[in-house]
Amino acid sequence: MRLIVNKNQYNKLLKYNNTESKLYEEWVAYIIDKIEIYRGGMFLSEEIICERNLNKKLKGKDFYEKLPINNIIFNVFKTGNKESCQFLPSDDSPITERLELDVFINNTNPSNTLEKSLLTEFFKIKERYENNN
Repeated sequence: MRLIVNKNQYNKLLKYNNTESKLYEEWVAYIIDKIEIYRGGMFLSEEIICERNLNKKLKGKDFYEKLPINNIIFNVFKTGNKESCQFLPSDDSPITERLELDVFINNTNPSNTLEKSLLTEFFKIKERYENNN
């Protein structure tokens, strides 16, 4: 936690937080686009989605340059409960090589519930990335 002494510090902190939040929102939008097709679809209770070689697919995108993740594995589960997402940390490979997420979707909930959960998880992911680099 930071102690804010004057308005200039406060404005800098707000600008930094807005920039970071935008980075996460772009990653969340990318992920939502990839799993949204499973929301209303007929799939079994579990689906695994792999997005590989993101370094080639997302090359030049600001959000990828600031948080470079090469491979993402989504474990998508149907649920009757609230939609959520959970980051699964891996000790054997860094986040930049492989990110694994458990995603719980529900056809009755609006997607913004899942977006908020993903956004929260990306704050954790970025913190872990910064601690390892």
